This record gives sequence, structure tokens and C-alpha cells, in this order.
Amino acid sequence: MVNNWIYQCISQHEHCSYNKDAELPTRVLDVSHDQSQDVRLFVPRQHDLRVGRYTALSYCWGMTPCVKTTSLNFSDHLKSISFRSLPGTIQDAICITRALNIRFLWVDALCIIQGRDEAARKDWEAESSKMRTVYGNAFVTLSAAGAPNCQAGMFFPRPPRSPMSLRFLAFNLNDMVDGYVYVDIPFRRFSLSDDEPIDKRAWTLQERLLSPRLVKYGTYAISWECRSASLAEFDAAVKTDSLKFYRLPLLLTTDHWMRVIEDYSSRNITFVEDRIPAIYGIVQQFQKCLKMRYVAGLWDCKSDHTIFLRLLIWHVVFDTEQQWNSMRRLPGPTWSWLSVNTPVS
Repeated sequence: MVNNWIYQCISQHEHCSYNKDAELPTRVLDVSHDQSQDVRLFVPRQHDLRVGRYTALSYCWGMTPCVKTTSLNFSDHLKSISFRSLPGTIQDAICITRALNIRFLWVDALCIIQGRDEAARKDWEAESSKMRTVYGNAFVTLSAAGAPNCQAGMFFPRPPRSPMSLRFLAFNLNDMVDGYVYVDIPFRRFSLSDDEPIDKRAWTLQERLLSPRLVKYGTYAISWECRSASLAEFDAAVKTDSLKFYRLPLLLTTDHWMRVIEDYSSRNITFVEDRIPAIYGIVQQFQKCLKMRYVAGLWDCKSDHTIFLRLLIWHVVFDTEQQWNSMRRLPGPTWSWLSVNTPVS
């Protein structure tokens, strides 16, 4: 099914880009088959390899332990990473990547050096600024939408069906039959739900928006998103406004930026200092299109300062009293939405 969606996208969708010479990230996981299921960390430039296909994983870390690449185990990971040691979500992403006949997979916990030491800090600063190209160049992004943490995996039992009963009357020459027929109707709300755990995490918004193709492994269904269509395992194609289905339009405007911020500001983030890096890939994409100056979450145009003034007109949104009580001031100018930890509109 997923292979068919990919084939349709790259062969039939005129608005979906497919870059055969997409640059590989600094590091990827080599998931190619050998005598075991184990994988290894792979540095393309050390093997004179710069371009190629790879999948990228979008997922929630959660609070459960997750295997990471650190300065201490970096050399060991270049040799081998035990498949059994990996959490369920990453294991499933490896299996999916292999099923798609793709050699490389990008996972942040393993492809960015993690830790508090100086080498890890510098690597994180360098690599976290490349999310626009990491997800933008991915052949397809695998979204573990229904998983609240890295241990949960990407596949979930389907909920029991609830067939609808329809009464019928059948007549013939001698008799009348009174009975019921049961019709199993799949519910569309399951397939295109945006109320999954991954939709509440700030980092994953840019991972979704920047990906040219995304397969969403949700609680109730597997679905597909690209610039041309949105599909689900039991649904027909739906073509709609691209930003509604989390694709950035080719021609971006400041109106699109405001819609992005409304979504982004409503999401959770573990570390306050990550609020700017977690949206930096989207900022880079808008900067490329708008040709404006980015100023603390807003845009300023030298030839039309009214754009900046209009973006200053935002307000906080409180759905509950608890949100009001939890509101606090964050680093940043008070005129920017970045200065508050609540949803804005």
C-alpha cells in the first residue's frame, strides 16, 4: 500500500518534487541487511557518498529511556547498533525502511550526538539547524503519530468495528420477509485525525511541514500526505488546501506564517530554550520565499513596514483557567508571541 502511494506520488503528481540528487544528512543509519538485524551509524562523506534516498523518522521521545548516540559510544555505533537494544518505534521504522527497499534511515537520537558535554552541545547546535534539509530531502518521512513515546512502536490494534444495522422488507408473490442487513462503514474521522500524540509536540510540526512525502502511522489508520493528495488505507484521495493538511504551499505569505504560529504555539515543548530551534527549519523556508528579515518570531519588510505592524496584532488564547494560571513570561521581547508560553492567535 505505502509503496503504491509512493509510486503514484513520484510518477503522477506534478506538484510533488522528487530530487534524485538529494543530499544525505551528516549521519544516517545503514539498515541494509546482513547476517543479523543490527544496524550501524553511517557517515556518508567518509565513504565518498553524498546523495541518495533515505527515510526520516518523526516521533515522540516521551519520558521512557531511549538508546542514543553519545561521545562515548560514537565509535561503537559506527561498527554496530544492536537491533534488540532499540526501542519499539525505532525498530518498526527500520523494518519499514527495509520493506521500502531503502538503505538509509535518519533518527535524531542516533544521528545527532546527544549529551551535555562540549562535543555533544556543538554537534546538536550544528545539526538541529539543518532540519529543513534533513526532512526536506528525505524520500519519505515515517511519522509514528499514535506513539506517545519511543517504546510504543508504530503499529496499533484496530478498534472493533461497529456495523450499522438497516431494517429491510422483502416481498415475493406468497410471502413478506422482515429482517436486518448489517453494513460496515469505516469512519473517516479515524483516518485523518490530527489529535494524535505527535500532533501535540512542537518539534514535530516542522518535521511534518517540511517533508515532501509523509506516511502517518496513526492509532486507527495509516495515512499519506504529500503536496497533491491526502490518502488513508480505507479512504479515497482528498485534495484540499495544502496547509490544512500540513504541506507548505510553494508561494508562502505572512498569512501562512500566522497560521503556522497558531498551531506551533499550542504545542508542548520540554525545554523552553528549544522554542526557536524547533521552528528554525520553517523559518528558513519562509525566509527563502518571503525575502524578508526575521525578527523574533515576526517578519519585517523594508519596503512595507505595515507587514510587521500587522503581525504585532496577536493575543493569547486561554481555553481553561488552568492555562491562565500557568501563563508565564519567557525570554524575548514582550511584543513577540515568543515571550509567552500559551497558544496565540
